[in-house]
Amino acid sequence: LQEKTRLERSKLRYSEKKSKNGEQELEFRANREESTRRCSDRILRELSTETYRHMITRFDEVFSAHLAEFMKNLNSDFGQKSNAHLTNLSMQLDYNGFVTSSIHEKEY
Repeated sequence: LQEKTRLERSKLRYSEKKSKNGEQELEFRANREESTRRCSDRILRELSTETYRHMITRFDEVFSAHLAEFMKNLNSDFGQKSNAHLTNLSMQLDYNGFVTSSIHEKEY
């Protein structure tokens, strides 16, 4: 099958002579659905691999460690005494206490 340009596909979809282009439109839609299905299947296969799960777990560990270190530095005595903007930033980042509680859970 020949790949059509975006302009050609647009003209096909919105042409006023739908009856003349009916077969082309049906073929286009069928090709598009098949392409979407293949792409979805490939993504689902990738998401179910152990490598992907390990990558996401590792990303979570590294991000959480960096966030904990950042929040500790932000909440240090030096940060609270020296700059009200840093204190405000800390409060906004941890407005519901989630970050602080997760830091304390990992320490114990």
